[in-house]
Amino acid sequence: MRAIIAFLLLATYLWAFQDYVELTWTASTTPDVTYNIYRSRKNDGPYNLLKSGVACCETNDRTVRAGDTYYYVAKAVNSSGEESVYSNQVEATIP
Repeated sequence: MRAIIAFLLLATYLWAFQDYVELTWTASTTPDVTYNIYRSRKNDGPYNLLKSGVACCETNDRTVRAGDTYYYVAKAVNSSGEESVYSNQVEATIP
């Protein structure tokens, strides 16, 4: 588990469009990981699980509404099902 924590998302980027958010990130150097994506309507959470078992290194959120702001974090999940700590948070305001 320590390796996942040390090498979690090095950079996270997002693009906010009118009806969805596109999230991309740098892969963990730990082999055989997937990612759980979390979202909140409040800065710094609490976060709710949005998607689980996401393969590297992009996904989207098509459940957004125009004019709203969302906050996203991710966790890497190793082959034993252990999650890392949260990644850095990114913010998306939908036009």
